[in-house]
Amino acid sequence: MSTEQIAQRIAGRREAEILLELSDGHLSENRAYREGFWGELRRQANLNVPVEPPPKKPIEPMSDAQAKAFDARAIPFGKHAGSLVSTIAHCDPQYLIWLADAPNEFQQDLKRYLRNTDVARDLEGDDA
Repeated sequence: MSTEQIAQRIAGRREAEILLELSDGHLSENRAYREGFWGELRRQANLNVPVEPPPKKPIEPMSDAQAKAFDARAIPFGKHAGSLVSTIAHCDPQYLIWLADAPNEFQQDLKRYLRNTDVARDLEGDDA
């Protein structure tokens, strides 16, 4: 954390303390007021805080055994629906690469399949 970020946190805490001092008494007396106060405070805080997506986990390649089993799996949709992954890997490898970008279970498995060493080597050989 940078010095500037630390200074901003300290300033934010000071402002929060001042805000809580101003509301003292009201927060402890009235539940509806307290819920409204904290709800609005959270809402306002979230308006100005950028939300960063969680870091992406690296996709682990399939083992050779998993890749062999995935080779025999039929593509469940799209222009090659019903075709085996191994068939498409040889006749239209770019389709598999394109398909791997869509977010569902099949695509997640496909990404891992494409990262398998033997499969990657075979796909590179088909382009030559």
